Amino acid sequence: MRKIALLILLSGITSYLFAQGCSDAGACSIYHYERGDESQKQLKASLSQTLELGEKNAIINQTVSSFTFLFDQTQIGISLPYRQSFYNGEYYKGLADVTVSGGYSFNDKINFGLAFKLPVHSANELDKEGFVRPMALQTSLGTYDAILSMNYEMNDWGVGVAYQHALTSNENTFIQNKKYEEFLTTADFERGDDVVLRFDRYLKGDAKTWHFALVSVYRLNGDYSLGQKIKGSEGASFNVLIDHQWHAKENRTTNVFFAMPLRVREARPDGLTRTFILGAKMSGLFTQKKSPVYSF
Repeated sequence: MRKIALLILLSGITSYLFAQGCSDAGACSIYHYERGDESQKQLKASLSQTLELGEKNAIINQTVSSFTFLFDQTQIGISLPYRQSFYNGEYYKGLADVTVSGGYSFNDKINFGLAFKLPVHSANELDKEGFVRPMALQTSLGTYDAILSMNYEMNDWGVGVAYQHALTSNENTFIQNKKYEEFLTTADFERGDDVVLRFDRYLKGDAKTWHFALVSVYRLNGDYSLGQKIKGSEGASFNVLIDHQWHAKENRTTNVFFAMPLRVREARPDGLTRTFILGAKMSGLFTQKKSPVYSF
């Protein structure tokens, strides 16, 4: 019980890995389904910390608290990210978009997922001088998004596909100016849809696991600003992920990971460009049997 209280306290102080930082709007970070025990209720809690180099060398520090309830064939989860950005001597902070997700395991190999990203504001926050910040310096995308995914896993291999659709446009009013001349105009911004194809390879040991992933994200119809399509905003980008996991104790794991793009689109006005992501993650699985108290 003390361990749960400590984890919740840490989450509150720091208030999902890749919530807005995997060179896409969320879909590329949909992981494989974690099957629960039908005789038990399980809660998986995790806390991750990433250091990211974003567009125009903006430095991004992000903390994500995630909670997932696991059942036999279904799971429900929520991710709560807190983001800090440093750019040109200025500092911005705040909650980033919340992700609520659910999954269903058809069998041991095939699973399906549905997730929604919920904005914390309209993506039209101001800087300290009263200028509207470009999308790269907003903590929220400002849109409600739906993500559909399907994953197939066999032995140490996996493949996944996902589709992400922005259900709304945001209220960003940024227009390129002298202070932010290196950022693209995103007033009346409409983000295009993403189709994702992901390949995973696992090298599993008794006490540790290596995970390698190649992720292709294709922006279908490009992005629009002021009713005009932004040139170069559609097409494919490719990302690579290397993740090393230690099974520190039964039901507890620690991860360190590195991700970077191999190829990006010519124009990425949504502000999700990352030169690299370096991070660590701690996870714990809490099981409820007859007692109402979760414990290791």
